[in-house]
Amino acid sequence: KLAPTWEPRALPSVLGLEGPCWVGPGPEGGLAVSEEFRDVQLFGSACQPLGSLGTLTGHSFGRPAGVCSDSEGNIIVADEQRHQVILFPRGGPPICLLTEGLKRPLGVTCVPQGRLVVADAGDNCIKVYQYLRELD
Repeated sequence: KLAPTWEPRALPSVLGLEGPCWVGPGPEGGLAVSEEFRDVQLFGSACQPLGSLGTLTGHSFGRPAGVCSDSEGNIIVADEQRHQVILFPRGGPPICLLTEGLKRPLGVTCVPQGRLVVADAGDNCIKVYQYLRELD
């Protein structure tokens, strides 16, 4: 065999989204889904709606694109229109992680050694940052 055999299963679907663009891991085993020109919707592990980041935090997005979560369960979103990457901590207000040097951030992910990787379509490149979190 060259690859494992995949067996389709009936899983819950997430309906009612407006222009879903990116899907990433969300809080506690759930999903985070960015909607084009709108918001980021959060879903629990059983695909139940948990609310939107905009509503939950009061943050206004330009055009949310890539979305991921870090090892601590914080959500990170690339905002293509505002040329920034924002951290949504599990508790507290949103924190702008990156603004300088970004032209059109579309994708974002956390990788080992505390690095944050951003796909910047404006520069046609992948940018790697050391992702450091300030200690209290």
